[in-house]
Amino acid sequence: MATLTFRGFVYRDGQPIGGVRVRAYPVLADGSLGANYAETSSAQGTGAWQLSVDTSQLASPTGLYDLELFDPQTGQRRWIKGNVSFQVASLFGPDGSLPFPDNSVTTAKIADAAVTDSKLGNRTVDQGTDVAYANTGSLTQILSWVAKRFKEILGTANWSDAVPITLTSLASHASRHKTGGADPLTAADIGAAPESHTHPVATQTSDGFMSAGDKTKLDTLKGYAAVKVGNTLVTAGSAQDTVELVAGTNVTLTPDATNKKVTIAASGGTAPLVLGSQSSPPTSVGSITTFETTIASMNLSSAGTYLILGFAAITVVNGPSTTAITLKINGDTVFNNTMYNGSYGEMTYPITVPYVIGPVAANTTVNLTAQAANTAFCSYARIVALRINLP
Repeated sequence: MATLTFRGFVYRDGQPIGGVRVRAYPVLADGSLGANYAETSSAQGTGAWQLSVDTSQLASPTGLYDLELFDPQTGQRRWIKGNVSFQVASLFGPDGSLPFPDNSVTTAKIADAAVTDSKLGNRTVDQGTDVAYANTGSLTQILSWVAKRFKEILGTANWSDAVPITLTSLASHASRHKTGGADPLTAADIGAAPESHTHPVATQTSDGFMSAGDKTKLDTLKGYAAVKVGNTLVTAGSAQDTVELVAGTNVTLTPDATNKKVTIAASGGTAPLVLGSQSSPPTSVGSITTFETTIASMNLSSAGTYLILGFAAITVVNGPSTTAITLKINGDTVFNNTMYNGSYGEMTYPITVPYVIGPVAANTTVNLTAQAANTAFCSYARIVALRINLP
């Protein structure tokens, strides 16, 4: 909102009149006057009057105010209608500030077609701008990006230089230079051989389409000289001979044409793997029934199904006449028997236990553990793994 200031003078017969009442009424939409008003009086001696209207306190839906001048001495009234032009000396808000502070005018307040080229003024583009291309920027920056892109596409020194070749001409460029075109090119123009031409025949003594040296190599070249398999030498009979590799039983051939190699691998059957470790004897396996001791372990480096063979030499020492011995592979009991100690002497028992495990993942650990009811120790232990294929 703003404050409107109205000023004037009151005269009668050429003399200033004081005490004349001046009122400002808002003009309503139907042309009638509002009930509220702002009021002042002319000054004695000068007849001057000034009336300020705070539009936030006395609003007018039409933006117009009618002024009433009433002379109490004569009872006469005079009206100044709102559509009469005034000279506005100043315009300010209720608190004395500008009625339109910075950034207060919105797009909706600007009349259509009010911002013309002359109001915008000239803009100077920078075809060499180093600001990265983007979808948002000032008008000058966007125009500079467009000029820079035109310059890059044209390949000229300036974006406004003449176009070297139009897109229409470029699209028909090939047809212009072909036979029968507006600007045909011959083989000689580009340093090429004519369409119909011949080459001399190369021999081992004279160059032709290839050198004489290459012709000599080609004439004497064979696919292979010989391939030795065991004690048999397979000799090439001609340059077109081919060596064929045939996969036998349980053998797989995998050719790699890119890297020029053939991989030969076993397929099916069983492939024994001797793995594991031997304990450092003697290793006590305990005298408490709930105690288990690992006497050998191994790692199965490849995935698959395995036949595990556990070997152990268990010695029963002085004690009761019998001792229960238990062997386990990965927690499963594979041997459980009562062993005799030789009438309170010592007796060593070699034990072999089989166990099938799998299929397992690569790097699976297999442990052989021993447990004794009474005093005993292990003098040797080992694990052997055989990879097998089960039906």
